[in-house]
Parts: sequence; structure tokens; C-alpha cells
Amino acid sequence: MSIGDSIKINNSVYTLEKLTFYLYTNSTKKYYLIDLSDSTRLSFNVSDTSRFVGLGVDSTQTMQGVYDGDLDPALGMFWTWQTGYINLKVEYKDENNEEYQFHIGGYSGSQNTFRPLNSPSKTSNTLVFQFEKFVGFVLGNKLNSVMSPGKKAVLIADNYNSFFVFKP
Repeated sequence: MSIGDSIKINNSVYTLEKLTFYLYTNSTKKYYLIDLSDSTRLSFNVSDTSRFVGLGVDSTQTMQGVYDGDLDPALGMFWTWQTGYINLKVEYKDENNEEYQFHIGGYSGSQNTFRPLNSPSKTSNTLVFQFEKFVGFVLGNKLNSVMSPGKKAVLIADNYNSFFVFKP
């Protein structure tokens, strides 16, 4: 599956339009902004999967202030100083052209949406976003949109490892 492709769930068709997220590595202690919106596949090849340990920007980094490079606010993944970075952006439409936007973020206390990723196997070198699992989850939880920190954002963050998997 790729950006622009459609899936059918419960007799409705959904087309993915945007997928952007932060990956954190503990080997270089760096954040990588992954924007698959212009990609042909919903996957990200990594040369050393063991180094990617988290999805999002953690509270320590957010509290230190905005940086340049992949953490530059001009890249569209930062809300405000009070709400912090958007860790995951998923946007799609249904067959009636209704838009669904999920901008998952929050860094403080119970609203923190930074999460560790499941450890990949030694043969896994591709991180894959499973769009159909994401849509099924938000439909099952009756979520139409999440655009700010809070309980709904945390609910989605708690399930990152259901939506993202490492594969060979």
C-alpha cells in the first residue's frame, strides 16, 4: 500500500493522504522526521533497526526548546510551547471526501504520547505503517479526529506498536 491507495473497511473506502512521524534513536540520541506523504510505500527502510527505540519527541527534548534540522517548527510538526511536538500525523479521506485528521502529540505528564517501539528482530530492516489497522482502531473507538493532546491522543499513542511493525 502507498499514499493515495485506498482500503475498504465496513463498506467504506478510505484513502491515505499524509503520514508523518518522528523516530528516536538511542545510539545517536537524535530525532528523525519521517514524511512518507510523498513516498510510494508506507514503509521506511533502516540500516540498523536496533537503533530506533521510540516514536515521537520525548518531554526532555521538548522542554529544552525547539531546534533546527528535523525538529524545526517550520516543518509543520510543532504546535506551541505548551503542547509541544506532533509525534504522528495521519490524514485520510473517505469516499464522500470527508477528511479525517489525527495529529497525535503531547509531552507533559499523563498527556505524554512518546512511546517506545517493539524491538525488531535482527532480520527486520523496514518499519511499516499498517493503515488498515489504524483506521480499524479509530473506527472501533469512534474517533473522527484528534488535533490536540489529551485522552484520545494518549489512547492512540498507547497503540503505536499495533500500527507500526518491523518487517524483513
